[in-house]
Amino acid sequence: DWADSSQVAELYNIIDLWEKPTAAYALQLLYRRFMDPKVRAYAVHCLESLDDEDLALYMLQLCQQLKFESYVDSALSRFLISRALNSRRTIGHTFFWMLKSELWSIDVQSRFVTLLQVYIEHSGHHRIELGQQNFVMKMLENVAEFVIKGGSKKIRLEILRAMLRKTVLPIQFQLPLNPAYNVCGIE
Repeated sequence: DWADSSQVAELYNIIDLWEKPTAAYALQLLYRRFMDPKVRAYAVHCLESLDDEDLALYMLQLCQQLKFESYVDSALSRFLISRALNSRRTIGHTFFWMLKSELWSIDVQSRFVTLLQVYIEHSGHHRIELGQQNFVMKMLENVAEFVIKGGSKKIRLEILRAMLRKTVLPIQFQLPLNPAYNVCGIE
């Protein structure tokens, strides 16, 4: 009973005595119903031992849970920024694009912009790669806007091909959806 301070105090006393849960169970402690900062910090502590490959599997859920943190500066946000900075091309890449994909939501926009600024400010050379990816995305969005204006499927396809031929892209860049791929153009 979260309203009973003696029960909460008892939880605080025994939380570190629990058998360490699996990552899947630790994620459940980050659900909205567990808004207690100590419980959420414990859940994050349980995730710290994950290697980058395993952590990458949970990035979507973890980034979504950032929406429910009481403050921008939380155990979860610190954990994700730290891991993103330590593994820029995998965790950092995913962290950046998952936050960026949520900027349309007014509810989380200021929080996610702050987290993105912190990440970009400390990401070193990775900032340039992310800038290139952003540039490519903007160029492809521009192409899509022109394609939509075409009347028939045939006209839209002609517009698409013409616009892509004219589009100047970086010599090489990572795909936003999959950092494992380095791309040098569009065929």
